[in-house]
Amino acid sequence: MDRDNVFKLSAKAPAAILQRVLELKRAQNADNKSPQPRVTLMLSSGHTVSGWVIDISENDPRNNSYAHIALSTDDLDVVYLPVGTISGLIVHAMHNFAHNFAFGKQIRPPRAPVPTRLELKKKMKNSATLASSAFNLPKSFTFDATWDSIAADNSEALYCLDTVVDSTVEALQHLAADELAKDVIARKLDKVMFTVVGGTCSIDQVKLERDTLIIPTANVEPFTSLTRGALAAAIEACF
Repeated sequence: MDRDNVFKLSAKAPAAILQRVLELKRAQNADNKSPQPRVTLMLSSGHTVSGWVIDISENDPRNNSYAHIALSTDDLDVVYLPVGTISGLIVHAMHNFAHNFAFGKQIRPPRAPVPTRLELKKKMKNSATLASSAFNLPKSFTFDATWDSIAADNSEALYCLDTVVDSTVEALQHLAADELAKDVIARKLDKVMFTVVGGTCSIDQVKLERDTLIIPTANVEPFTSLTRGALAAAIEACF
């Protein structure tokens, strides 16, 4: 599983990876719990320096000030470097952080619980009620899935479905805040069907068939993450 998650990652510019590392550091500052990866920076001079990112300053060309990075080493020294001198970097023990560097793909975090089919069916019933309440409907939407396509032991498919259900509820609640969208969806939508597709699913596969909204979910990881914002836009376009 750990090796598989690392192999699902996509190539990204070092600057994008550094920014994500900084976001993890800020999350750690906020809750004192979030883990932070150790990195090795490869410099244009040919030297390397390893440690934990503390901060990255903003570019400010008006004052001839360019982005700098502060890095704490194993000896608790702090190294300050211009970001422009970094030609590459290594993120150590990436198997523990792959889900943080997925950039749109859904990768299950290490030791994340996977719901059973029965647990998911119960969750979908409750989620349908929760989504319906945002539209003030006298009866609840129906949430269902193509269960025949999801094996009981397929942890990846179950985890994907779990996350997509959450995103769908959030997207519908977001749309219900708009009175026009709320009225149209309440009149036209009766059922949400989560359809398992082979390989990677994408936002383009969201569609409306009569009174049923089709939401794709993947049978294997990784898949394009159906975030609330993107999913809300795709659902709104169906109506």
